[in-house]
Amino acid sequence: MKRREITRRTGRATMRPLQWAAGVVLFVLAFGLCWSNPVTAQPDADLQHRKDELELRKLELEINRLTQESASQRRKGDLEFRKLHLEVEALEKPWLNLLAALVGLAGGLLGIASGVWVTRLTRSGALTQAVHQKRLEWYPKLVAATAPFAVYFPDTDLLDTHRCRKVGHELQQRYFEEAVLLMSTTARDAYFWLAIGLTRASTAETLAADRFPNIDHELLKDYRGIITEYYKPKQLNLESPKKHDVDEWPFGPIKPSSEDIERVLKKYHKCSSEDVERALKMKDYVFLQQLSSLLRTSLSDDLLSRRRPH
Repeated sequence: MKRREITRRTGRATMRPLQWAAGVVLFVLAFGLCWSNPVTAQPDADLQHRKDELELRKLELEINRLTQESASQRRKGDLEFRKLHLEVEALEKPWLNLLAALVGLAGGLLGIASGVWVTRLTRSGALTQAVHQKRLEWYPKLVAATAPFAVYFPDTDLLDTHRCRKVGHELQQRYFEEAVLLMSTTARDAYFWLAIGLTRASTAETLAADRFPNIDHELLKDYRGIITEYYKPKQLNLESPKKHDVDEWPFGPIKPSSEDIERVLKKYHKCSSEDVERALKMKDYVFLQQLSSLLRTSLSDDLLSRRRPH
């Protein structure tokens, strides 16, 4: 009995440490589980939260898309309704269709007319510029041909029928080479008047073309007035000669009568009879010089105003 009792006590004594050890192990395992569960559960919760946010964002985008589609469909429906309303009004008022057609036709015609006008304007501008460039090339050659009629420093002091014939041929050559296509009506008339005058002067027996070394523009202007007054009964105008004056001009020297000189002096009382006689001795030179001056002025006007050739 004692042995059993000792064995029981010994067994109890041996079981108590084991029970304590087992309790400690269980406590440690329980504490470990309690500590590890929140750590492992936290990432799962974050992942689930992000998934929920993504789903919510997708739902918001879908709602926005549906809202925009609904607004687009509404606008489209409004436009269709307005279109149908206008068609109904057009059917109820057929004159609106006619008015719209007329407006469209007028707009089309206006567009065609403006296009034609712009095209013609562009073409006219290009033609004007081309003519101007050619005039700058050829007009100086015509002016150079009239050098014998210069007031200051002429190329010769002798102006006779042979010289008039030479100048006439030179002008004709320049004219028919290309200048004929470039001249305006005014310039062409001035050319023909000078050409006719040179032709008649070249066929005269002699010319009243004495040139004095001290002549200037002012004196030449006085001589033109004296000669015009002298030939006033014959209605010849030396200030601005025309075709009639060129056709009727009496080339050659004349001997004025005392009555004609007195008639001229009544208007030009500051002049003397010698001035009248001197003016009449160079009347043909003054006449041809005036014609050449008119030609040069007409050519200059063509260049300045860019008048179209005719």
